[in-house]
Amino acid sequence: MTEEILKKAEETALKLMKRRNTKRQAENKLKQKGFSKEAVEYAIEKMEKYGYINDADYASAFVSDSVYINKYGKKKIRQMLYSKGVSKEIIETALEEILPEQEMENLRYFLIKTCPKAESITPEMAGKFQRKMMSRGYSYGQIEDILQEVVIEEDSF
Repeated sequence: MTEEILKKAEETALKLMKRRNTKRQAENKLKQKGFSKEAVEYAIEKMEKYGYINDADYASAFVSDSVYINKYGKKKIRQMLYSKGVSKEIIETALEEILPEQEMENLRYFLIKTCPKAESITPEMAGKFQRKMMSRGYSYGQIEDILQEVVIEEDSF
């Protein structure tokens, strides 16, 4: 492996770091650009040494953005981080930062958004809300807890 190729791999990795990436994402991007396994390992090692790649920091920032901006639940965030190549241990540590109160606040936000007259909703609206929130990564228990805050109208047949 020539010094020139290693240097080029390092420079390319630095350019990739303009956007935050996990270790696996950076490795994949370097491989796609045609660098050998050795060059990729060299560049990734340098990026970790410089602090440009740190999966724990990435996961922490990702969790914060996902909860406060995107309003996702833990299940969805866990799946998204896993798909980006973050280790299970790092994911679980980062998820510990989520406050249960924030998750309930996010669910209330969506309940009001989904059902503007949130004091009373139909069973159909409650089902729709439940499915939507499960797809956003909230647990069945959390959704049931938030639905207990409103009156679900009885079917009138």
